[in-house]
Amino acid sequence: MTLLANSILFSLLASHALAADTRNGEWPYYAGSISATKYSPLARIDAKNVQALQPVWSWDSPDNALIGTVTKERGGAFKATPLMVDGVLYTSTSLNQVAAVDAASGKTIWVFDPKAYQSGRRPANSGWQHRGVSYWEGRVAGKKDKRVLIATGIGDLIAVNAATGALVTSFGDNGRVDLQKQLLRTEEDRRQIGFNSPQLIVGDVVIIGCTIAERGLANGNPVGHVQAFDVRTGAPKWIFHTVPRDKEPGVETWEDDSWQRTGNTNPWSMFSADPDLGLVYIPNTTPTNDYYGGDRKGHNLYAESLLAIQADTGKLAWHFQGVHHGLWDYDFPAAPTLVTSTSTARKSKPSHK
Repeated sequence: MTLLANSILFSLLASHALAADTRNGEWPYYAGSISATKYSPLARIDAKNVQALQPVWSWDSPDNALIGTVTKERGGAFKATPLMVDGVLYTSTSLNQVAAVDAASGKTIWVFDPKAYQSGRRPANSGWQHRGVSYWEGRVAGKKDKRVLIATGIGDLIAVNAATGALVTSFGDNGRVDLQKQLLRTEEDRRQIGFNSPQLIVGDVVIIGCTIAERGLANGNPVGHVQAFDVRTGAPKWIFHTVPRDKEPGVETWEDDSWQRTGNTNPWSMFSADPDLGLVYIPNTTPTNDYYGGDRKGHNLYAESLLAIQADTGKLAWHFQGVHHGLWDYDFPAAPTLVTSTSTARKSKPSHK
């Protein structure tokens, strides 16, 4: 399929995407927009009146009712950036609950508790904490549908109804998708693979990375490949190998077949995308071991790289590796910001000499 055809395809998909926009005071993505601009053009609060702001309400996390009673687990720091669509805030909590909150009053509208803390497993690497959820609206079976999605620390991708908080049982297996399934070498790896960042939804495709325990294991660490799923059904769409497999492009950068025994290389942070181009931009991280590379000689693609991947197919469009053969744990920790640059340089007048 040509790039033009891909652009047309994703323009059509984007017609089902968000009506919400930061220009209307809403915040439909973790970073405000799908371009990760983290910018709102609203101007009612400025340098002249910011000193006069007063608290209007505060919100009590539903985790507080669970800690010490329902569960012995303790939530970590509150790291989520709430989304705001049509006057409703959507957020995750440290214990991976999802809540909808009235933005004007601070009153809780609903709470969905996936009971991740009952699994007996703590989320890999970073414990009980979570950065946020994703929002999608489109049409399912001809009817308008609005969903909130969360990837729990223990590896479930869950879809709930944005209006009610009810589980969308037609998604995945009764509302849940096993995110670890395609990454496991053995069942023991479930303790090494976690999820605490919001996935990015491009058109109708849910794209997600993961976190991997950073300590080196005797039998090696799993690799944190990028996965994509259908937002309506939860069906797997593609997987991109962040450490190339045998005969894939880039595998030659892992000398002495070290791709077979090297793990991590997982994009744990947030992504950005350009729906018109159909590309998702993914910041990737360091291989095992963070500070020693003697058993993985070579440039080690696609570690510590920016990846531009076709959102509908998972094919690599281009990459830029910031650090060859990284040895300093230089994870790329944030979504790339997409900007449109307009030149203001004046054209020189033609010479009449």
